[in-house]
Amino acid sequence: MEDNVTDIPGTEGWRYGPFRTNDDGDRRTITLVHESGFQTTVELPDFVSQGEEVGDVARIVIAAWERQEALKGVGG
Repeated sequence: MEDNVTDIPGTEGWRYGPFRTNDDGDRRTITLVHESGFQTTVELPDFVSQGEEVGDVARIVIAAWERQEALKGVGG
């Protein structure tokens, strides 16, 4: 993972990895990195570009992952 990471406000243990734009320039792929080593990506249209908007989407994805992790082994 590159050293170019930024903490995601409002989360514990999560950072943004690199942002990449597709060749057409109309979509952006954002890497989300958890301190455990888990990584995932989110692809957004270019008009979702404000930091607060990107952060809102990232926090939704993070909340879903954390819910999934909390449920592992429940009812097993």
